[in-house]
Amino acid sequence: MKSGKPRSPSGGKSFPKKPFPKKSGGWKASGDDETPRGRQPSGAARKFSPDKPSGKPSGKPFGKAPALHARREPEPPPVKPRPAGPAGGDFVYGMNPVERALISGRRSLKALWLKEGRLSPRMEELVRLARQRNLPVSQVAGYELDQRLGHEHHQGVVLVAGPLPALEEQDLWNLTAPQGKAEPGTLVVALDEVEDPQNLGAIARNCAAFGVAALVVGRRHTAPLSPAASKASAGWLEWLPVVQAANLSRFLGEAKKRGFWVVGATGEGDQPLAGFQPPGAVVLVLGNEGRGLRQLVAAQCDFKVAIATRQGASLNVASASALFLHHLAGEPSSVDEPGFESSASPGFLP
Repeated sequence: MKSGKPRSPSGGKSFPKKPFPKKSGGWKASGDDETPRGRQPSGAARKFSPDKPSGKPSGKPFGKAPALHARREPEPPPVKPRPAGPAGGDFVYGMNPVERALISGRRSLKALWLKEGRLSPRMEELVRLARQRNLPVSQVAGYELDQRLGHEHHQGVVLVAGPLPALEEQDLWNLTAPQGKAEPGTLVVALDEVEDPQNLGAIARNCAAFGVAALVVGRRHTAPLSPAASKASAGWLEWLPVVQAANLSRFLGEAKKRGFWVVGATGEGDQPLAGFQPPGAVVLVLGNEGRGLRQLVAAQCDFKVAIATRQGASLNVASASALFLHHLAGEPSSVDEPGFESSASPGFLP
């Protein structure tokens, strides 16, 4: 028996085996024209480019084709982001704030923007007021107003204007005590570091409702006279005289020299509001939302009065101001009494 290599079944002849093409990511190897038996190409057969390294196809990779029925909603044209207000000014927004700002004219007015589309009768009235002041009026897309203001609470009306100016202390004395002494029944409200714009606006609205002569705020640690506060006041912040006091404690001392009695609203006052009767002209002082009246401010108060509540509940400063003002000022006999504009009618308020 001869030893050696085993004979092949084909009669001793041996045939070289043809190597199968190497599979690389589902792509067909270069130079192969047929697919080996038992293998199926993964997708359409594509070839490598000879000048590219192996594993990097020359065409686009396979992937799921987008659905033919898918449709994208049209997008509005891009708008460059704008600041929250013009340089050195404000964007006054909302029907009531814009209308009262146009009527009072206390701000420097620049332009009126209205949401494009059909104008309501209220918007037509705003256009009439703007033309009286020679203001440019333009209609702007709603989404552009949203982007410029950063919110959607503008009601389709924006007034480009300067900041709301505040009066000086001497202006208040000229208004309330021209002869050196305040007349009995004169009512002024002073805020001791009320920091929430919503509370500031609500208090200003209450002051307008009960005929307060002026609202006094500090220069620091107080809510700004912003468009947000004006919106919260239903626009009355644009009409009500607002005085900035450099030092509230010194201001109260000066008010007492001019015939005012200083009444401090406190949680635990010396007497309840229900039985309190002011002896003359009054400056009502309302404290901070959390801290109340500061020590030096409380020391200037002639009376410390509290609202009696049940079960230890308390009111926020805006709600308390409404009760105090209703008690101190009483109900007006008419909405057209002196000190109120002709627009101060129930139908004008929202």
